[in-house]
Amino acid sequence: MDTRIGALIENMKVYNYKSVKSIEKEGIIFSDGFKIIFQDCINGFAKHYNSFTDVSTCIAERNILERPPYFQFYLDDMNVKIIFDCKGLFANKRNNKLFQDFQLKIKNLGYKTFDLT
Repeated sequence: MDTRIGALIENMKVYNYKSVKSIEKEGIIFSDGFKIIFQDCINGFAKHYNSFTDVSTCIAERNILERPPYFQFYLDDMNVKIIFDCKGLFANKRNNKLFQDFQLKIKNLGYKTFDLT
């Protein structure tokens, strides 16, 4: 899989976690200027899973057991995947830590992610 910053693969934009510039209440901003708006993700997630938009704050699905671990956000026109693929001696441990920190940031903003593991 191509892990370049913002690589577009089959209607999916793939980002490495290192390309996340900021995580704010409204969404995520990447180093190339692309933005994910969480309200759009709630709508996209509900559409993808055929659930109710008015009762959910779920913005993405996540899988820490996949290699590389990832979060996937559903938008109307594309999906966005953030992968955690650090390399090196303790890569798995570091990727898992970054993944869990990212999940906690999302939770602290009042949103949920769907666990696929």
